[in-house]
Amino acid sequence: MPGTNGSAPGETPVTFLEAIKQAMFEEMERDPAVVLLGEDVGVYGGAFKTSEGLLERFGWERVIDTPISESAIIGAACGMSYLGLGESGDVFRAYAGAEGDLSLDAVRREGLAEGRRAGQ
Repeated sequence: MPGTNGSAPGETPVTFLEAIKQAMFEEMERDPAVVLLGEDVGVYGGAFKTSEGLLERFGWERVIDTPISESAIIGAACGMSYLGLGESGDVFRAYAGAEGDLSLDAVRREGLAEGRRAGQ
């Protein structure tokens, strides 16, 4: 029976932030087309340190610091997805506003929510 955080008995619990960090490492290892872009995700390691170590492991080409502009991050992530790249945009949801809704609409329209890459 799983524990309260989904871990098996006897396993060390993993925090939500650590799970995000592990998932980003795993996906970037698995697929060289996956990149991370966001505010302070490079040298600083992200606001909650979820991207700490990614820059050293994957370099500036795949860990991209952006200006403070959630709409630009979401727009770039949508465009990268449309081109077939596996992007991960790091934004603070409170500031994302309508851009998040627009990006979800773009994903639905292109059929990307069904797991296919753009253009397929």
